[in-house]
Order: sequence, then structure tokens, then C-alpha cells
Amino acid sequence: GKLKLYSELKVVDGLSGLTMLNPGVGLFVPEKIVFRTDHSTMNDKVKLLSGGCSGHDPLFTGYIGYGMLTAAVYGDEKGGPTTKQILFALRELNTPRGIIIIIKNNMDERLNFGLAMERARSEGILVDMVAVGDDCWESQENSVGRRCLTGLIAVIKVAGAMSEARKSMRDIYIMCRAMIISSLSSVFLKDSCIRLGTDIYGIGGCNKGKMDVHELIVDMVKYMTDAKRYFSLSVFPLNKFIVLVNSYNVDSLLLGYVAKELLHQLQKVNVCVERMYCATFISGPRPGFCISLVKDIDEELIRWMDNAVPTKYWPENALLQPVIRFISLESSHSLEVECEKTYVKGPRSSTMFYDYCLECASIACRAIISSEFMLNNMDPMGNYGSLIASGAKELLKVVEDNQLNRCKPYFFVTKIGNVLEESIVGATGTMYGLFFAGIGQYFLNYTEIVEVDIDLWGAAIKKGINTLAAMTNIKPDECTLIDALIPLYNGLVYKPKKHFVERIREGAEGAESGAQATAYMKSSKHLPDLPESGAQTVATIARAIFETVKRLYENEQKLLRDTTRVTCPIGIVELAPSEEPLLVAEEEREEVIVLGEEGEGEYYGDLYGFESDEEESEKEESDEGEEEEKLEEIVEEEEAKIEEAREGEETKEEEAIAEVKEEGEAKEEEEGEPAVAPAEPAGEEIVENVADIDAASDAKEEVEEREDMAVDE
Repeated sequence: GKLKLYSELKVVDGLSGLTMLNPGVGLFVPEKIVFRTDHSTMNDKVKLLSGGCSGHDPLFTGYIGYGMLTAAVYGDEKGGPTTKQILFALRELNTPRGIIIIIKNNMDERLNFGLAMERARSEGILVDMVAVGDDCWESQENSVGRRCLTGLIAVIKVAGAMSEARKSMRDIYIMCRAMIISSLSSVFLKDSCIRLGTDIYGIGGCNKGKMDVHELIVDMVKYMTDAKRYFSLSVFPLNKFIVLVNSYNVDSLLLGYVAKELLHQLQKVNVCVERMYCATFISGPRPGFCISLVKDIDEELIRWMDNAVPTKYWPENALLQPVIRFISLESSHSLEVECEKTYVKGPRSSTMFYDYCLECASIACRAIISSEFMLNNMDPMGNYGSLIASGAKELLKVVEDNQLNRCKPYFFVTKIGNVLEESIVGATGTMYGLFFAGIGQYFLNYTEIVEVDIDLWGAAIKKGINTLAAMTNIKPDECTLIDALIPLYNGLVYKPKKHFVERIREGAEGAESGAQATAYMKSSKHLPDLPESGAQTVATIARAIFETVKRLYENEQKLLRDTTRVTCPIGIVELAPSEEPLLVAEEEREEVIVLGEEGEGEYYGDLYGFESDEEESEKEESDEGEEEEKLEEIVEEEEAKIEEAREGEETKEEEAIAEVKEEGEAKEEEEGEPAVAPAEPAGEEIVENVADIDAASDAKEEVEEREDMAVDE
């Protein structure tokens, strides 16, 4: 049968263990009363007693000690302590300063504690009682008034602090009765439904259906501060409040979210939150939380709330300022990958990758989205296909928005990894993020000089597989996506001399065979005779990429061999079958070659009318050689003419000098006197000879200038 944890025997054993762990408290076993071990020395202070049902720890044992309760009386799971137990505790706590009983406002506890109080009074014990009712939900099935929620802890904290300050019983009683507290509780039911206005057991209230926690907090604050409701608090600007947020189970994230949203909602109405305490003050059988607003009616109230206590169940951290302070840390790092980061290099894209990458990514995403139903049927949990499809849809949006960098493969794969990691919930998204992060890290080993080819892609995929295996400790033949990635890599690198399309085909077929092999592995990760869903996803992506690359490559080849094209030095002009060829030519060329059906398939290169690179280079070299030979011939001819002119001038000078000498000798013989050669005729002839020489030198300079111009051209 079901174990009764809070039966009488179990409660006694539990309390015994708690007292063993806490040397400051003791236990009266028969009556299930927990006392402070130093309570006998507190005769100069007012003592505090509480108690109730078991099963709401840390209430009450967690609040016994300095600055809190003096003792607590436990009942069982279904009811509170008996009058006999309570009276025994009052007799033990008897002090001249008096005893104050602080209990929850319900019929059972009011009757038992009230009867014990009256009997104790008849014995001369000074005692009084405060029943805390702070629930502001109006439709309560409680005949004694408002139910008690987390406000009980606030009253115990204030009363304990005043007792340690040796305040009188009258002052403590008045303060506890004067505290204005408004609390509202809610619990979470199955199917994300919420019940509002419950007690600590999760009973009562109304079902609000499916609701977000944000909407729930907004409704709770409106209800608690609605002036039209009888038990709600009237909130005015600059009112001061102390807030307690209680979680019925230990959930720090829920407490933090509720605290942040609650502060935001209270700031909208200009309410000053002086203190906020968030913890599991009172536990409950159902998950949920409770909000308590304590109005600051006295300056001393903050002092009593701030009084330090040694118990670990009272939170030390409290909001000391009415505003939320955000600390922003400036960092040069970002999760977004941007092309402007100069320190990230990596190889550049090849022409094939630049033209094919976006189409391949788009087709792969569409293939996964269309395979969602199939992948769900392969998954034992039945949701793998939906997870992968959600990531594929987000990535398809990124592709369509042209957010992928085609110039740098590093940025391309890193962006894909980030999108999949954020959009795929759980470990699956992280695994894809690790795989693409490994590929990107391998690309960073190269610079922009390197162009990505199929060999580099194969090595990068190997790095991605190793990164994924190292971080997840996944090995081959364990029925995971690794069993499809390894054959994919082997197909890409097995025959490096093959054409890249054939190598991609080998990789796709390898991924498909690896995925199919997982169907025969003994594992709980797949259904019998069906491939593992992760491996099948890899095979689907590989097949989609191969079919896309094959189609795009064949289209390019078809365009290059299209017979309905006209070639010219400027480019290729598309022709409709019924139209005449469009003649486009330059001045150097007069004819345009038109391809027809007769010449189809005979040539590949020069049939289009373009000269090959080798022919063009040979032609350029021959033209340069002919120009140099012509220039050399011109220079030689000019030099020969200059030499001939010089030789002719020298012979003329010699003949003129000889004639002058002969004439002088003849005159001497006739007259018998030395003859002097006339200078004028010889001078004129010499001048004429010099003019001829200058003309020759000018001609030589002209030749040299022409030669320089020819070389420059």
C-alpha cells in the first residue's frame, strides 16, 4: 500500500532527525513538541508558540531559534495538534513576560489552540493568541474568515525580532494584529492549466485554464490591489511595501522570474518596494507560488524585518532599493558572425561554392521539412522530425533573407550552426552546432589565398565529426548520426581523382548506406527494422545536396553547348530558334560565326569563334618579332647612308686640298714666289661639307626617335 510518510510514527522519527541536525532545538517525543534548548533562560522575554499540520516544511521547525519561534507543536498530515499537546507546551513555556500563540486561521487550529489557551489562563499562565488570515481571495470556503498563506511567516519574523528586543507582550500583540497583509496563491495543474486563489494545499480558487506566467502575475497584482475588492489593498503612489514570494516547491528560477515581473508591475503604479524576500517559506503538495504584500505602516516594521536570524530558511538577500539595477559588461565578442571581423580570415569561396551554396542549403531545408512525418515515425519518442523541421524552417528563412555569407565558407557554416543550435530544442541542436563549429574551426587554418575545393571540404567535415565525437563521447556503431557522417566523409575522399560531382554522389550514397545500417543495430534509439532518425536526417541532406549540385552543373554544361547561341568577341548572344542571328562585332573582325545543326557536337572551344589562349600568345609574340626586325632593318639602312655620306665628304675635302696645292705650285713655278692657297673657295667647300655632315646627324637622330617610338608602341 501507499507509504504514510506523515503518520504519527514517521513524524516523531522525522523530528528526531531534525533535532539531531540542529543542536539549538530539542524534542519532547510523546507530545511532538520542538523547543529551543535555551527557552528556560528566556524568562525576561515574551515567548512565541506556533504549530499545525505536518508536511509543510520548513514550517515550523525551520523557524525555531533566535529571533523567531520559541516552540512549535506538530500534528499529523490530516490535522493539527491536540489540546493536550498544546497545553503541555504552554506549561513548559510559562514565563512572567507572557506567551503569544501565532497560528493559521482555520477552524481546527483555532479550536484546539483556543481551548488550550483558556485552560492555561485558568492555571494562571499569561497567554494570548493571534490567528493570521491574509488571503485576499473573496470566495473562500472558510467559516472563520480569511485563510492563512505566507503572511504567517512575516508575522512570526516581526514578533520574534520584537521579543529579542524585550518588547512587551502588549506591544508585540498590537503590532501583529495591526500588520496589513494581502496574499494570493496559485498552483499549476496538469496540461499547463493554472488554478488561482487556492490555499497552501492547492484547494479552492478557480481554474483559469492555460495561461502564461506573465499573464498570471499581471492578474494577481490587479486582484490584490483592486480597491473595489473587500480584502485587497488600496494602493496609492509612493506607498511602501514589503513583498514575500513563496514557492511551494524549490524552484529558484520560478522565484526569480516572479520577483522580476512583480517588481515591474508594481513600478507601473509607482509603488515603492522596500524589501523583497523570495524563498520556499511554506511547502505544498502542488507546484505553484504565493505573493504576499505587507504594507509598511511603521518605520520600525522595516527594522524588525531586517533583524538578522541564524536560521537558513529565512533569506538573507533582500531588495534594498526600489529599482532594478542592471549591470552591463562591454565585450568585444559576439555570438553573431560578421564579415567585418578582420581577425577572422579563412579561405575564400570557389566559383562553384559561390554559385551553388544557397540553392543547396534551400533544397536541403525543404527536404527535411517534407520528411518531418517520416522522421517522426522513425523516432521512438515520435518528435525528432518536428525538432529538425523547426530548425530547417528557421534556416530557410535565413537563406531566403540572404543572410548567409557566400564569400567566406567560415561565416557560412558558422551561421548555419548558430541557427540550428538556437532553433532546435535539446541536445540535438547542440550536436549540430558542434558539428558545424568544428568545420568552421578547420577553415581558420587557412588564409584568403586558399580557395575552397572538394578536398578542403572533406577535411573540414572530418574535423566536424571529430569535434562532435570528442564532446559527446559518441563512437561508431552506436546508432547515431555519426554512423552516417563517417561514410559521407569516406565517399568524398575515397577517389580524389574523380570529378567533384561523382565524389559528392559517392558521399551521398555512403551516408544512405550508413543510415540503413543503423536499422540492424541493437539499440533503443530506433524502432525495429527502421533507420535511426538522426542518421536518416544526414542521408536526406546529403542526397538533397548531391541532386542539387548535379542539376546545377548539368544546366551549366547545357548552356555552354547550346546551339541556339551566337559567338562574338564581346560574348554569347541568346537566339530564339525562329530569329535571325544577331551580328555583334568589333572593327578588327568582320565575320560572325553562327552555330547551326550541322556543327553541333563537333567542337568545344574554337567553334564559338574565340581563339585559344596559346594561339593568342603565339600571335602576339610573332607580331612583336616582326616589328623588332623592321626596326633593325631601318636602323641599319640609316647607318649605311650616314657612312656613305661621310666617306663622300672626306674624298671631296682631299680633292679640294690637292687642287689648291697644285695651283700654288704652278704659280710659284711661273712667278718664282711661294704661293698661298686662297681660303675662300676652300672654306666654302668645307662649310658645305660640314652642312652635309649635320644633315646626316639629324637624319640619324630622326631614326633613333622613330626607333624609340616604335619600341614604346
